[in-house]
Amino acid sequence: MIAVARWRLAVTSRSLTFAPPLLAELLFLGVMFTTGPQTEASVVAVSCVALFGLGVWFGWVNAGALAADGRNVTAVGAGPRRAFAGELLAGTTIVVLAAVVAALVPLPVVRPVPGAGAVVLGLAAVVVSGLVGLAGGAVITAARLRPALRFTATAGLVTLAFVRPARDDAGPAATVLGWVVPPVLGLARVVADRLTDAPGAVAAAVAGCLGWAAVAAVLAGVVAARREDRP
Repeated sequence: MIAVARWRLAVTSRSLTFAPPLLAELLFLGVMFTTGPQTEASVVAVSCVALFGLGVWFGWVNAGALAADGRNVTAVGAGPRRAFAGELLAGTTIVVLAAVVAALVPLPVVRPVPGAGAVVLGLAAVVVSGLVGLAGGAVITAARLRPALRFTATAGLVTLAFVRPARDDAGPAATVLGWVVPPVLGLARVVADRLTDAPGAVAAAVAGCLGWAAVAAVLAGVVAARREDRP
């Protein structure tokens, strides 16, 4: 698994496929934070949204960009489960590095200067948002859909993530949907409203998103194992 992750990171660094989403993330953050001083809560909330999109990219677009032969050779050498786990590990490494950039770069414009606890909790929220996107994209990649269907599924995943209904004022169907779709928007709202005055609520939201990402990653592994015989 470690060897696959190293190979995956080497391919990504040589092909520079990490550059477009990272530059887009920095441009997005730059536009959002050039209007003046920002609060730590607003910076973290916006960074969560940015990292979710970047995580989806690395879980879907970047993984799908690898040549099919290369992926098949890796699966044969390491086994499909270890190969898939290695790719997830590589994606996690990239997401964590991008999260550090997204969480720390805007700090000069944050007023008042946040404490260490708020910075650590904010960084955890940003990292988890990226992992949610990575795991959601991995499920789509594991299904090995045709390009048009894969794009449609990814667009649907992102759309649902940002229009998910509030569970406290929705019906049963919407409540179930709220647990199924990526909970990044809910995390961003909790961070924006309660990062400084209720860190326990933010920590609970981070834990919930991490659980969602773990379940999605397991589901992606199961789907990948069942679809490994597809060309």
